[in-house]
Amino acid sequence: MNLVVPKRTNPHSNISFVRFLRRSNVEAAMRSLSLKRGASAKTLLFTVLNRTISDYKHLFNDFRPTDIHWSERYLDPNASNIVFEHGWLPRVTYQMSPLGTHARSHVMFDSSIDYYHELGSEQFERCTRRALGHLNPHQMENLPGINDKPFCLLTLGGTDFNLKYSESGFEYIYGQKNANELQAQALIDRIETENPGIRILITEHPAKKCRLKSHLSLPENNRLVSAQENIRSNDLASHPNCQGVIAINTNSIHEGMIKGTKACAYGRLMFRQEDKPVYSSVADMLNSTLSDYEIKTRNYLSMLFMSQWELTDFMDPEIVLQLLKAPGEVIPWKLRTSAELTQKL
Repeated sequence: MNLVVPKRTNPHSNISFVRFLRRSNVEAAMRSLSLKRGASAKTLLFTVLNRTISDYKHLFNDFRPTDIHWSERYLDPNASNIVFEHGWLPRVTYQMSPLGTHARSHVMFDSSIDYYHELGSEQFERCTRRALGHLNPHQMENLPGINDKPFCLLTLGGTDFNLKYSESGFEYIYGQKNANELQAQALIDRIETENPGIRILITEHPAKKCRLKSHLSLPENNRLVSAQENIRSNDLASHPNCQGVIAINTNSIHEGMIKGTKACAYGRLMFRQEDKPVYSSVADMLNSTLSDYEIKTRNYLSMLFMSQWELTDFMDPEIVLQLLKAPGEVIPWKLRTSAELTQKL
C-alpha cells in the first residue's frame, strides 16, 4: 500500500507539525498524534520505558526478571509482574501496580489518611483544572425528553476483569454470553426495584465491543442514550438537572466526582466496600447533603492525583529505577517532587 506522507499535520487550527512524518514510520507517528486512542497511550509508554532502560542498562543489571504488562490479560502468576493501564484523571496519565489495575491495584483509599493535606490545596486545584481540561466539557442545552427534567445518569461499563472483581453483586455476569445486555438489564432492574419511578438516563458505553446488540426492557421513566446519538456522559453529568451518576465501577464515577456531582458505585474502584468515598445506594445519594460527600471525594481524588504516573516519569532513569525496585510502595507524586533521589548515574 502506498502511503501519502503529509508535509503538514494540524492537530489544532493554530498548530502545525511541518514535515514531522516520514514514510518509514507514518503509521506509528499518526497513532502518536492521536493521543485519545488507547493504542497510542500504550505505544508511548512502552517506547519511552524501553528507551530509558536500554540507555541506562547498568542501573538494572541486578534486577530479577520482571514482566511489564498493559492490562492483565497475559499475566503469569509465577512471574514478577508490573501492570500498567490508563490513568484515572485524566486518562492520559497512567496507573501502575504489581497486583493489577483498578480494584486489584495496591493503590487503595484509606479515609483515615489526609491525602488532601499531603498534596496541598494549590496542587489539588492544579490537578483538578488539568483533569477537567482533558474532559473537554461542553455546556449542554436542554434536550427535550432527555435532560430537560431532573434525572440520574446510569453509565454502562464493560464486562471485563473490572466486573469480575467488582464485589458489586453483578460478578456472576462476567464471561456469560451477551454479558453487556445482561449487565445493563440487571442494573436497570435493581435501580427500579430499589427506587421505583426514578427517572434514569442510561448511556451506552462508547467502545464498539461494549455496545448493546438487543433491546432492553426499560421502565417508563428510563431512556437509553445510544452511542450513535453522540451525547457524552461527561456533559450529562455536568448538567444542572443531573442528580447523580450511577455505575458499577467505571471511570465515569471519578469524572462525576471531579465535576462535583454525587456518585453511587455498586462495585469497587480504588476503595474497599467498607470505606467508600461515594454512595452505595441511589437512595442514599439522593437523600444526602453535599457537605460530607465533598470532603470525602476531595480526599479520594487527592489520593488518585498522587498515585498517577506521567509519561515524563518514564524518561527519568532514577524514577524508573525506584518504580522497578518497589512498584507496590512508590508514590509517583512524591518521587516527582522529592529532592532526595540520590542514585548516581
